[in-house]
Amino acid sequence: MLDAARRAAALYKHGRVVEGTITTCDSWNCEVDRITFLHESYGSLAEEMEGDAVAQVCQSFDVPFLDVRIISNSILLNQDPWDLGTGPVCQEYVLSLLRAYWQDVR
Repeated sequence: MLDAARRAAALYKHGRVVEGTITTCDSWNCEVDRITFLHESYGSLAEEMEGDAVAQVCQSFDVPFLDVRIISNSILLNQDPWDLGTGPVCQEYVLSLLRAYWQDVR
């Protein structure tokens, strides 16, 4: 899946694709010092709230898991509200990733 994601990233035209650690939590985090702590302690590049549950289920059933995120806003860059245009471009990237992955498993 990671190879497919990398190939899809080469075709992505709406920003840059970064590979790395995404931290997860159970609430929206707007504290700059906590975001900095997560980055310094765990190498976090982004934070989200949904991936942990999916990752746990996948791990329980020995199913590969890849979390893909497109950043819609950043409290560190004072971006609020979020960019509603990120949804369609995320869908475009995921579709490219799935096409690349499908070529691998065929």
